[in-house]
Amino acid sequence: MAREKESHAATSSAATEPQEKSIRLRFLQFLDSRPWHYFLTTLLLLDFLGNCIVTSVTSTETFYKAAPTTRFMSSACAAMYLTDALGRLMSLRRSYFRNTATIFDGLAVVLLFLALAGRFVWADDVTEVVLTQGAWTNKYELFHEVNTNQKEQYIAATYCLFVAARICLKPRARTFSKKLHKYANHDQLQINLLSLRAAIHRIPGISAASVDMMETDLALICGRQDGCMVREELMQFLQKAMQYRPKELSVDAFLTHLRHVDATCTMQSTYGAFEVIKSTFRHWYLNLNTYKSLSRVRTTQQVDLWLTVLVVVLYACIVPAMAYCLQILTDQAFPWYMTLSPDFPYWDYSGQNIINVTKTITYKDEMANEDGKNPKENNLNIFKPLQSLQFGIMGILALAVPFVVCDYAMGYFQAKMIAKATQRMQDKLLSVILNQPIQFFNQRTDGDLNNLFQSDIARVNAMWQAVFWNLMQPIVTIAIGFGFLVYIQPVLGIMAFSFAAIVVSSGPQGLAASKSEEFGKKNAFVSAEYQNAIACQKVVRAYAIQSPLLAKFGASIQSLGVAQFGKDFWSGIVQIYIESAMFIFVAVMTACLSIKVYNGDITPGEFFASVTLISRVSTPVSVLGGFMRVAIGNASSLQRLDEVLLMDEIPKGSDHTAHPSPKLPPMQKNIALHHVHFHYSADRPPILHDVDVVFKKGEYSCIVGPSGVSVDGADVKQFSKRSVRDQLAVVFQQGGILNGSILDNIRYGQPTASDDDCKRAAESAECHDFIQQLKDGYDTVVGQHALVNLSGGQLQRICLARALVRKPSVLLLDEATSALDSNTEANIVATLERLTRTLDMAVISVTHRLDTTRNADLIVVMDAGSIVEYGKFQELVAKPNSIFGNLMQKVDDTNDVADSRRPATLSFNTYTRNEDMGNMMETHQALMEYQRALSIRSDDDELSAWQVRKNTSSKRQLSRISHRSNQSTDDIANGTNRDSYIVI
Repeated sequence: MAREKESHAATSSAATEPQEKSIRLRFLQFLDSRPWHYFLTTLLLLDFLGNCIVTSVTSTETFYKAAPTTRFMSSACAAMYLTDALGRLMSLRRSYFRNTATIFDGLAVVLLFLALAGRFVWADDVTEVVLTQGAWTNKYELFHEVNTNQKEQYIAATYCLFVAARICLKPRARTFSKKLHKYANHDQLQINLLSLRAAIHRIPGISAASVDMMETDLALICGRQDGCMVREELMQFLQKAMQYRPKELSVDAFLTHLRHVDATCTMQSTYGAFEVIKSTFRHWYLNLNTYKSLSRVRTTQQVDLWLTVLVVVLYACIVPAMAYCLQILTDQAFPWYMTLSPDFPYWDYSGQNIINVTKTITYKDEMANEDGKNPKENNLNIFKPLQSLQFGIMGILALAVPFVVCDYAMGYFQAKMIAKATQRMQDKLLSVILNQPIQFFNQRTDGDLNNLFQSDIARVNAMWQAVFWNLMQPIVTIAIGFGFLVYIQPVLGIMAFSFAAIVVSSGPQGLAASKSEEFGKKNAFVSAEYQNAIACQKVVRAYAIQSPLLAKFGASIQSLGVAQFGKDFWSGIVQIYIESAMFIFVAVMTACLSIKVYNGDITPGEFFASVTLISRVSTPVSVLGGFMRVAIGNASSLQRLDEVLLMDEIPKGSDHTAHPSPKLPPMQKNIALHHVHFHYSADRPPILHDVDVVFKKGEYSCIVGPSGVSVDGADVKQFSKRSVRDQLAVVFQQGGILNGSILDNIRYGQPTASDDDCKRAAESAECHDFIQQLKDGYDTVVGQHALVNLSGGQLQRICLARALVRKPSVLLLDEATSALDSNTEANIVATLERLTRTLDMAVISVTHRLDTTRNADLIVVMDAGSIVEYGKFQELVAKPNSIFGNLMQKVDDTNDVADSRRPATLSFNTYTRNEDMGNMMETHQALMEYQRALSIRSDDDELSAWQVRKNTSSKRQLSRISHRSNQSTDDIANGTNRDSYIVI
């Protein structure tokens, strides 16, 4: 019985745990929902503005009148703050302490409640107010200011500061907890894009063209080059990636190589504003970890940086000094009042009397007797108005000199510092690149490396200018300005600083970011359109479809222009929002200060000093918005440079060793090539094969070779290129599927063809039936934006239909079936043989698959760029010592061995229905297993997911697919019949 109870309790506990987790997750989702988030943010903002205005318009002595109302309002708001904070803490539990923004947000709530409690404890009570006059007020008797024991106004200002901190921190804390929704459900994994790109390059047997296509698909799906991707994006990418996997890899093996990715994604995967600032000062300060070889100039660079900082500090002190001079002029030099006293009679009609007018000026150091007169013995000896006037005027004029000097000095030192930093970055970049292993260059294109020097360094240099003028100088100015404002008006200084922090960290930045993301996706789409057109340039030229492609590209560009306008407009609105908010704040604070002057709470000098400081400091606050926009826009360039600059250099070559190789003496006789072979790469045909030649010194040597093509005995050079192309149709090895529908791709062969013509061509190419079975039929989208996966045979038949709709005289096949499996290839070859007879055209096929040549009318065998033999299949096989016969024998032997070792897995690109269905089931199961494996890794690595991970895998820009160039052939002497099927 006891065991049954224990078992029941264990079962109940196991059932309760997921239920409790689900409740916590739903409550966390409610706290992070838009309605609750914006409701609480609005409540915080109203609480801040209410306390801010009341605190700014009253003095320490008069604040007690509005204090009960603001305390009640803040208490009601604090109840909502407490609900949100406790709910978030109970939902996140230990995860609450994994994020800095969340921790500081909770700390702000605690301090906020302490400040509110302090308002109740030290609330102003008029019955207990004690006014005292300190020693400083006896010295300064002009304005009879007194000290009071009332403290609630200062506590209210502190409360506003903590409310402002919550407004700034809450969006970042919400962003963190929203990410945990995905980890709680494990429905969406966070995959690091850079780690996935690196895994793609590690797939054995993957071709460069397939890598480029996969990276293009990845950019189109995610709309970005770095950062994170979620599970839906990953599954969509893997479905597309299947068609690029090497044939020798099974689906499971292919996915196994993609499992070595970061199953979690951290906020530090890409550079933000903080990383930009950190990296910038590392380059400016000449950190030895980055510039190990330049340590000798470290001291000079540090001196330049500290001199720049010193000049910026001196420049920032000018505004507070000017405000102080204005206060002296207003409170001491300017008179109390001026009167005009005429002596009667002040007018004589005869014009004989002299009019006497007396101007009386009363200065602030004069004290009147009871009779209203101002004897000199009653004057205060605290200050002299004339001396104060001279001090104020000379001070303001004198400040113009350091202002100009510091301004020019800032320009000089920042230009010198940034120029040196840029120069060292350029030197270091070339040094690192030249000393990298060959794998470094295999993983990057020349365009990538050129962009580092030409584009990225220029963008970083412009960003460094923004860091100095829009961040470093404004930050110092704001700090010193607000510091002096807090000194002369503590409450006003705290309010101004809090409002500035809210303005800089809020606003339509989220909308601007979404518009920027939308632009990024459309830009990737347009880039893919451009790359697709360039990659298929052979098809474009062969079918003369430049006009329809340009029209389609123009529509995409127009859509991109709309997205770019939205991005630029809302990015500008961010800065406009900050400027407008600060202008309104300055206007409101000026009004509040005017009321305080009217009530005698502050002096006119303090009024002018405060308004001057607020006005001058609001400008740097507005400038910070421009820095955020520039920093985020150029952060990727700085990150790309840092990834290369932080690489370790490999040891120098043999020329830099202790025993260098000897130098080559000047040539005396000749340069000879002995059995030279040359390939551009291992997967390309040889350019030079067993070349033996001697070039003697003093001789002029030339390398020449014949070429030419004739049609019906006439040289094609006599005719226009357009007329020649009109009679030709080409099907390339890679097919050349353009972005668009199937019908569009077929019509590209003949832009004037009707829908019926295109469908008849599809029937001739034997692809009409499977097109009709697709959900959207001929309107199915193919290419890089395809929503369905077609096999290689299906895509190649669409390309064949595009060629046939042209009704050509000559159909050229450039390895058109080499990428297909044997069954699909045999079906297409049979189709071509039938079309040769029925459509009355010459079909010329360039192939290395000798099995496709059995029924050819003519086989042309080439070796080392020359025609060595030609004839029909049986003739060449039966010919003694035939090159073709020997090749066929090797093919037969290889096929026998391959049949005995062939694995059971099927190629994803195969087009037989039964094979495709089986392969699709295998793919589905493999993808599910892949997803489960990553989920397990996500569970195991959840704690380490929040640590900063440095991604050293290099980024690659999207580059177009490089097609293997066609080999030129010699003119066949006897010509080619119109209805013949020739294989080369």
